[in-house]
Amino acid sequence: MGKIFVRGRNLQRNCPNCGESAQARDFSEAAPNWEKSSEDFSQFSRWREATPQIAFWGGSQRRAWYYESVLAGSNVQVLDMPFFSIVIPVYGTADHLPRAVELLQHQKFSDWEAVIVDDGSPDNARQVIADLASRDSRIVPVFHDHNQGTHLARGAGAARASGQWVLFLDADDELAAGSLEQLAQEISERPCDVLHFGAEIVGIDMPLETVAVIAKLSNTDFPALSGQEIVESSFIKPDGERQDWHVWQRVYRAELVRKAFERMEKLRLVHGEDAYEWLVIASLAQVEHFANHIRGYRYFLGRGVTTFAHVAAEQFVQLADAHAQTLAAAEKWAVEFQGFSLTPCVAGLRERTIELLAGDWYVRVAAADKELTMRHMVKLFGAVQIAGELMRLVRDTAYADWDHGRGLNLEAEYLTWYRWAVDLANGHKPTERLRVFREVAERHLRDLAHRSGVPAPVIEADTVEGLHSGWHKHSEQCGKRRNGWLVHVSRLVRVPQKILRAVRRLFSR
Repeated sequence: MGKIFVRGRNLQRNCPNCGESAQARDFSEAAPNWEKSSEDFSQFSRWREATPQIAFWGGSQRRAWYYESVLAGSNVQVLDMPFFSIVIPVYGTADHLPRAVELLQHQKFSDWEAVIVDDGSPDNARQVIADLASRDSRIVPVFHDHNQGTHLARGAGAARASGQWVLFLDADDELAAGSLEQLAQEISERPCDVLHFGAEIVGIDMPLETVAVIAKLSNTDFPALSGQEIVESSFIKPDGERQDWHVWQRVYRAELVRKAFERMEKLRLVHGEDAYEWLVIASLAQVEHFANHIRGYRYFLGRGVTTFAHVAAEQFVQLADAHAQTLAAAEKWAVEFQGFSLTPCVAGLRERTIELLAGDWYVRVAAADKELTMRHMVKLFGAVQIAGELMRLVRDTAYADWDHGRGLNLEAEYLTWYRWAVDLANGHKPTERLRVFREVAERHLRDLAHRSGVPAPVIEADTVEGLHSGWHKHSEQCGKRRNGWLVHVSRLVRVPQKILRAVRRLFSR
């Protein structure tokens, strides 16, 4: 029999004498403390004796010393496994992949492997990966017959990885020149489970303001974090004080990332999967360091799923369903995890997910499809939650009118959103988020009315509950919910009756 190359963690054989299974990774992980792992060593010895001419990939110098010392004269050949395993899922991005690999090959630090997962890509990714692997032995191809989604593709790559440290790289992004060398030095000087490094955000048809906001969040520095504070810093802290949940902007100890993906749900997650994956990894990690001065990741914002391109109602419904599935996986993990309570973290993730989805709804969904898609979000996430997001959008768009010197526009979409939000919140206990957004949104409406020369508004109550009851009172008096809303708005901003009658005619068409 020829040599069997045990590339890290993937080979499992059964001993022909006792039938006991033995995995290569068990011995690799046990090697640094082999004197305390006699059972593992005994199992390895039995497995090795039954297995001819094995080429075993070692690890650190200490592991190599262990194998060379203990196994001297045996038929086991000791080789180093790579320092970095770079996992690259590919789906519809074959055109960008050669550039990403080329920049890897030009790195001064050459002790790496690239595990490239063709996730059933509809383009020529399989051929591109095969060609790259034929020219560079450090490229490890993994092929899926059908698309399984980014989450499962990453998991497959992590399971196949044989390096000591794992990075995730999207095929349409890049690692900056010299970044691997800098990261390796940082890890050697400051041992940790997770190293967060900096990113350069390159906008593709994206607003400069959006690029700047994401760049700031991606490069926010923190002191070293440990235990529970790692996960809480991403999911509980307010904006300006929290770290991102990007899976691709970190280096992970291989044992940690494999353990995390083994415990994650085996589902096709394609939206929000980064947050879920980081929730699981962060809850299992013990130490996270930050080296954001190393701007090692070049993220092309607008190439992938993060885009401002318009979507049809059906596409948005699918997007919302995908986010809901990811949230369900996160909630399941919070129940299963026993280390400490993840309930506040999942609540924070839920709030931010709904906020991001509402932002997509605002930017990408056509006006004619907005009510249908809004109602679908209500089914998935609840009436009060969506009412809060609608009030947030009313606040933002009304203020934008103010900032541009405009007055109250009775044909503006945000007045329709205001009506929807009031309707959704009716009969429910308001959240603090809804209360605050509503208060500010109504103040902006009053300001716009003043600018238009309309007398100062009159609000019947200071509380959300009071405003609800006042709105219902008008609704009952008018006999129609739609007219009741118009009366409520007219009293809120003292709209002249002539304009009010015109708007009624418009809504009655």
